[in-house]
Amino acid sequence: MAITKIDAATETFDGFARVILFPDVDPADFTDSTTLAQVLTGGKDLGQIVEDSPSWDGEDANVEVLRDTEGGVIRALPTPGTFAWSCRVASTSAAMSEAIAGAKLTDTTAGAIGDVTTAAGKKIIGLNPGDMTKRCPIAVLNKTKNRLMLFPKASVNASPAYEDDMMEYNLSATAEDVNTDILSTMMFIPLASNPLEAASGE
Repeated sequence: MAITKIDAATETFDGFARVILFPDVDPADFTDSTTLAQVLTGGKDLGQIVEDSPSWDGEDANVEVLRDTEGGVIRALPTPGTFAWSCRVASTSAAMSEAIAGAKLTDTTAGAIGDVTTAAGKKIIGLNPGDMTKRCPIAVLNKTKNRLMLFPKASVNASPAYEDDMMEYNLSATAEDVNTDILSTMMFIPLASNPLEAASGE
């Protein structure tokens, strides 16, 4: 029997270009009939990702081996790995703070508040640690912009960080188990076009 190639050509997922959050989708509502279209709804582009910040944080799968006194294997217990990543998002705008960090936004008017003068039409951004975690789908768009890496059910955590001589948001996502006829814990989705261009109407 001849050996056949799995891939005619190597296909890769070449890095983090953008993170897309789907904050209005609640994984608690998932059923066996939930479609991918229902998951990929209301996506929010989280903007520029800081260079060299993306990291794969999932735990590797491993096998725990129990041996006898002569070195033979009595049993081998496999432990599945986990799927998780993190990166830093450059923007700390009011809109971004609300989207990923659950910020409380307060309108301002031009005028003195104590010893400072606030700008009209801006937002005061209020952050609380307990509001910076959410469960929703989240995806990474690769640099070629032809594939999405999707966690349909994810624990998404944000925290402020001081790096690169500026405040940023550290963003981490951990996939939670989901296994239906349509959805899996992590999914690679091929794209016919750049979804960011479609979103901007270009």
